[in-house]
Amino acid sequence: MKNLKVMIEPLFESLKAEYLLGRQTIKVSLSGNHEPSELEIVKEVEEIGFDCGFRMDGVSLIYDDDGFTRVFIHCYDADRIMDHIKSLEGQVERPNQVLKSALNKAITMLEDYNNMYGDLTPKTQEINDLDEILKLH
Repeated sequence: MKNLKVMIEPLFESLKAEYLLGRQTIKVSLSGNHEPSELEIVKEVEEIGFDCGFRMDGVSLIYDDDGFTRVFIHCYDADRIMDHIKSLEGQVERPNQVLKSALNKAITMLEDYNNMYGDLTPKTQEINDLDEILKLH
C-alpha cells in the first residue's frame, strides 16, 4: 500500500518519543476490506517498524461489517530495551561475585538444614561440583 508508511511511521516515532519499556500496541483503521492484501500489509508494517527501531511481536488485521479494516500492531522498542539492559549491567559491578554469593548461600542452607534436623540429606553431585568451583575462585 502506498500511504501505509505515511500513516504508520509517525505512530512508531511517537512511541519512540514516549520512551516506554515493554510491549506497545498501535491500532490503525483502514477504510475498506483489505483481506486480499493482508500479507502485504503485515510485511510492510513489519518493515516500517524495523526501520524505526522496533521489534514486531505480532501484526493482525480484523475486518468488520462497517467497511473498515482494523490493524493491531504489537511491538517492542528495541533501542529502549538495549538501553535498559546496559543500565542493568552497569548496576551489577561484579556479576561473578553475585553468582558466587548466591551459590554459597544455597550450599550453606543445605548444610544448615542437615545440621538443624539431623537429616543426612546428601549433597547432589551438582552441589559438590559447585562447591569445588567456588573453592577455586
